[in-house]
Amino acid sequence: MKKYWTLKTKEDVRNRRVFEDQWDKFIRNKVIAIGWHSIDVNPDKVSLRELAVAIQRAYQNSDKSASTQAAIIKKFVSISKGDEVLLCGGYSALYPEKVHIYGKATVTGSFEDHEF
Repeated sequence: MKKYWTLKTKEDVRNRRVFEDQWDKFIRNKVIAIGWHSIDVNPDKVSLRELAVAIQRAYQNSDKSASTQAAIIKKFVSISKGDEVLLCGGYSALYPEKVHIYGKATVTGSFEDHEF
């Protein structure tokens, strides 16, 4: 079954509330990515709990926050060929400004764990 995703292009650099837009990297490398560079495990190969522990270790997140983020990441790694992704400049439930939509992507492969 085809899934639909929304993905932010802005990444919080080293968890310092300094956001960098990754759109140009997405285009240049022909990928979409979720960041989390400091996690020392492949989220596709570990349990939800192991991923949460890795997030805590890398980012000093609370147990609850790490568990929430791990669930989101685990959901994303289930992305499948044919899924549709809407790429946005930034948003959250409380985002007070207009959201910039860069484009839509159709997934052509499965999740891969790598940095670009």
